[in-house]
Amino acid sequence: MAAVVALVALVLGFSSPAAAQSQPLTDIPQDAFYSEAVGALAGGGVFDGTECAEAMLCPGEPVDRKTMAVWTVRVLDGQDPAQVSETRFSDVAADSFHGPFIERMAELGVTVGCGDGSAFCPDVTVSRAQMAVFLARAFDLDPGPDPGFSDVVPDAWYYDEVAALAASRITAGCADGTTFCPSRQTTRAQMATFLARATGLVALPTRLLPAVATYTAVSAGGFHTCALGGDNTVTCWGDNEFGQADAPGGQYTAVSAGGLHTCTLGGDDTIVCWGANEDGQTDAPGGRYTAVTAGGLHTCALGADSTIVCWGYDGNRQAGAPDGQYTAVSAGGFHTCALGADSTIVCWGYDGNGQADAPDGQYRAVSAGYVHTCA
Repeated sequence: MAAVVALVALVLGFSSPAAAQSQPLTDIPQDAFYSEAVGALAGGGVFDGTECAEAMLCPGEPVDRKTMAVWTVRVLDGQDPAQVSETRFSDVAADSFHGPFIERMAELGVTVGCGDGSAFCPDVTVSRAQMAVFLARAFDLDPGPDPGFSDVVPDAWYYDEVAALAASRITAGCADGTTFCPSRQTTRAQMATFLARATGLVALPTRLLPAVATYTAVSAGGFHTCALGGDNTVTCWGDNEFGQADAPGGQYTAVSAGGLHTCTLGGDDTIVCWGANEDGQTDAPGGRYTAVTAGGLHTCALGADSTIVCWGYDGNRQAGAPDGQYTAVSAGGFHTCALGADSTIVCWGYDGNGQADAPDGQYRAVSAGYVHTCA
């Protein structure tokens, strides 16, 4: 309802003691993403008295709390508030330009001040998280579903408000749309754009990228799949009869899905495994490693000293890692292959289909499948 009232007030003409914007702002490029929003608000006098210099908005500068209060109240009420004899905040003078606006913000329930609430911190800049909270309160936005931004976790103090902004299509996130950048400062151009979108003065973006989870690596096992998220957590899906898809919490740098088990490399270079363990394939040894690979019923890892260690089922000698220095290792169904320090390939284990008959030559990578190998 507040957005509708504000839109009507702006369309009919903003009522302000000062004249509406008497001259166009000179630092707003016509092709800027915010030009239409800034033009719409400027035409209603929303920026009067808050310019950074004569006829300049300084769109790239961060917006502070007192300026945000002026713009928000003018948009919500369609007019300047009456003068006040006192304010509830210790750092806001009643006879200051911003005083009545800040007091009106409090009356509307948009702000409760800063710190313990006794002050307003008028000169402090507004983060994107704070902006979300202010706008959600100002326009009484309905709650929304999980916005899917990778940097907005459910227990964040601003989670509900960001979700509401995303559901209302007031925000599409930042960068590629997968994040919200809550700690980044809100620029004056962005604040103007959000206000204009909230009131319907400008059309919402015609294409908003979906906020989706991002990953940096994926590994397909026998009957399940695991991925390393952009936040370094592991997510698994698929068959989970042996708990192979029950990824534990924590931060990891690599993940490998095996036949019926999964192994990861932790941030401390140690290995954690889970899932089927009838042959000890999840019994990771202690030590520091640079890579881990889960095979059919066995697991191998590349040590910090460039040697290979394997454990689990060894009926075909697939866990009998040879001595030597290596740069990579890949565990297959019942065989294992490694890339030597000299860039040649060495394989061991079951060779019923020639999967362990590595060709001569120098290679940069190797991958062991169930009964074949590629390099």
